[in-house]
Amino acid sequence: MAKLRLYLAFVLVTCAVDGLTDTVRGSIPEQEIVFATFPIPLMVESETEGVFIELSQEIIKRMGINARIRVSPPQRSINDLVKGRVDVLFPALDALFVDDDIYSRTQELIYIKEDFVFTRKGETLLTSIDDLHGKVVGVTRGYPYAREVVRNENLKLDYSLKDEIVVQKLIIGRVEAFIVEEKTGVRAFEKQGVDKLMQYNPALPISRQDVYYATGRNGHGQQLADDISKALKSMKEDGTFEQILSKAEKGLPEK
Repeated sequence: MAKLRLYLAFVLVTCAVDGLTDTVRGSIPEQEIVFATFPIPLMVESETEGVFIELSQEIIKRMGINARIRVSPPQRSINDLVKGRVDVLFPALDALFVDDDIYSRTQELIYIKEDFVFTRKGETLLTSIDDLHGKVVGVTRGYPYAREVVRNENLKLDYSLKDEIVVQKLIIGRVEAFIVEEKTGVRAFEKQGVDKLMQYNPALPISRQDVYYATGRNGHGQQLADDISKALKSMKEDGTFEQILSKAEKGLPEK
């Protein structure tokens, strides 16, 4: 599933559990539960289409709850969870939130997001946060970087609107490194026709972030997170999780 790493690096489990719906149903209030998300090509195409949408629909089905999915711009979806206007946000990661105490989260993960450091070929490979201290590091505005990257006072972050702009800056020497997901980074260099001029270590990500379902800090937020985790766990155990997520690989374009 190499292509799928453009979006996911996921952990799969193989066991079987029966009766999850009966266990989950009734553990949270009967009112409508709102799942919020934002547009992501292939993964969230609309409120009824997309790989993450299908994943969430199956979770809702297994939980036996009254729920609906709402698609809005990213910042609105995040703010609505924090303000208590929606109950669940997906896909979520710590970098989307200012503090840990304003949300709850599932222990079961959707996948693990890894970022790597790209540099010009022939220069020293950079693979850790310490390696970047004092250097001008290219990053893409709006990209969910790990907190240890964006909150590190020892890094000189240079923001650009697009990955391709960061690539251009790296090649001409305006930045000394570029932090980005592996496949996204490789494709950005390919689009600029300079993939032979870049290097990175695919075995050493600079950061790894859990991607999960986040819930609010209201009265039933943690219970809701626990119930979603139970549904996710059962899907991983019976193979449904892998079956749904594998559709992303099939839908990704060839190079």
